[in-house]
Amino acid sequence: MAKPTPTSSIGPTARVRGNVTGPGSLGVAGEITGDVRVDGEVVVAQGGRIEGDVTGESVAVEGTLLGDVTARGPVTLGPQATLRGKVSAERVSIVAGARVAIQVDARFDLEPVRKRGR
Repeated sequence: MAKPTPTSSIGPTARVRGNVTGPGSLGVAGEITGDVRVDGEVVVAQGGRIEGDVTGESVAVEGTLLGDVTARGPVTLGPQATLRGKVSAERVSIVAGARVAIQVDARFDLEPVRKRGR
């Protein structure tokens, strides 16, 4: 299944200084210095860069993200990704090759541990 096309995008030659907010998804191939808060998915493409906190339904990083990440769904770090910050998400996937310095708060339930022989 193909990924949906982002509702809005920051092109590879664009540089945004300030916070970015809005409905829908956001694709970043350029640079944002500021916080990002959208209702949909945030995709940081290879060569893209965000220096600020990111909040979205899900977050996929192939470029660089320097800041805290909060997602209601999954956070995925590709093989070229660089991420430094705290991550709070339902699920976190890190592909071999990604460079990370993170603290993870993954929200999930664990089954109780049962002792052997009881």
